[in-house]
Amino acid sequence: MWHTVRLRGWFNWHFVIRHYSRLKFLAGLGIAITEASKTNVHINVQEMLGEILIYLMLNEAALYASVEKAEELPNITRPDPYISIAASHFNQRVLPRVHEILRGIAGGASIPIPSSIKDFENPEERRLLDKYLSMKGISAVERVKLFNLLWDVIGSESGLRYEQYDRFSRGDTVVRWAQTYSEVFKEKKREYVKLVQDILDQMPNPKA
Repeated sequence: MWHTVRLRGWFNWHFVIRHYSRLKFLAGLGIAITEASKTNVHINVQEMLGEILIYLMLNEAALYASVEKAEELPNITRPDPYISIAASHFNQRVLPRVHEILRGIAGGASIPIPSSIKDFENPEERRLLDKYLSMKGISAVERVKLFNLLWDVIGSESGLRYEQYDRFSRGDTVVRWAQTYSEVFKEKKREYVKLVQDILDQMPNPKA
């Protein structure tokens, strides 16, 4: 039963669902940060946001496709293992890359931020915070909330541990990507080689 179900496909499909949810949140965080700081008008920032959105849509496509091509087994439906495993392995590099993008588009803006709301409860400090931390269209309080959330994701202990988990929760990335070729697509890859061979067979050979 377990060999028939092939839990590896299920295991990785679960990861893709989690990654997709994370990417939706991280895309929203990146967009919110750049809109607050008005850096979303720069083409290099737009490119990086576009990269996150591309990763997001590729994961959404993988989820839909793995279900569309699912295999009906006795009393259970198994998502397409090739798609779910490939997407899961791909995301081992995607999620750390998105964290890198968020660090880049935020720059040093996430560093000079009060760590506690109590700083705003002191009238003297509140006056200075309102003056120096507010942005055009966003108050100092809202900016601190936003960039503290960013720091929780990219700089805090829990955020960094989560990034490490994304990298290695399924093992070393090099090994998993290599296994995509050597194990996951061990049989299916012959289909792709046949496409090349069919073209080569149509090419004339030199006359003896």
